[in-house]
Amino acid sequence: MKGKETAARILAVCVLAALAAACSTTPEVRRAAQSAAGAGAVRAVAAPAPRRDHGELLALGRAEDQRVGNPYQVSGISYTPQRDDSYDQTGIASWYGPGFHGRLTANGETYDQDALTAAHPTLPLPSIVEVTNLENGRTVRVRVNDRGPFARGRIIDMSHAGARELGFIGAGTARVRVRYVGPASYMGGYAGDGVSGAGRTRVAQGAAPSVPPAGPVAIQAGAFSERANAEAMVRRLSGAGSVWVQEARVNGRPVFRVMVGPWSDHGSAVSAQARLRGAGVYDSLIVALQ
Repeated sequence: MKGKETAARILAVCVLAALAAACSTTPEVRRAAQSAAGAGAVRAVAAPAPRRDHGELLALGRAEDQRVGNPYQVSGISYTPQRDDSYDQTGIASWYGPGFHGRLTANGETYDQDALTAAHPTLPLPSIVEVTNLENGRTVRVRVNDRGPFARGRIIDMSHAGARELGFIGAGTARVRVRYVGPASYMGGYAGDGVSGAGRTRVAQGAAPSVPPAGPVAIQAGAFSERANAEAMVRRLSGAGSVWVQEARVNGRPVFRVMVGPWSDHGSAVSAQARLRGAGVYDSLIVALQ
């Protein structure tokens, strides 16, 4: 009898240990622990993680509040951002998380790994897309506010939260379908035109001034983390007047700004901005010359 009681106590301890592990680790480990507890054991159901309020984040907005952005190049591959309301593609999704949490995204928002966001190489920013994991059927809508991924064959980089919803945190990648839903609501940003995304330098620009700068001004047509991209824009805007690259450092990292001008007053720069829009530059900034 004593031997049976001891065996029963040992079994109970094992089951409790397995269930404790199930409540404190990943879903995959929880399932393994529950299986190890044995048939007939009481299965603990871990409480789901609290869901964030994504109402404003995923609200549809206006197309005029989006920024298409300028063509750019990463690792020898050229990308041309463009509007495509019928975008519907399949490919490989990856995800990025802690290493970029709190940094700026390509359109000047702050990356939150726990928010339903994503990076895409060409769609306007910000956009809402619907992503379906073709391997398990899960679907989620996310806000595209960043650039990337830049690995061959990948079409979208999900936030940690987005990848969790789609169930591929552990695998790292998944085959998905990405469908454009519409423009996302404007939540600030557009501080520059730096290319961002997983594995790229995060470019943090100063915000546009709230009042017209006095004295000589210039137009910042774009800002890049690589000089080659800035020089490519200079060549493209060679007919716009005097165009040059101004190097600066933001958070200790180099930023290459494409400047056009100068002009003696703000009104002249505003007129020049209209001409630049005709050349495909939609998110330029008027800045005071030092």
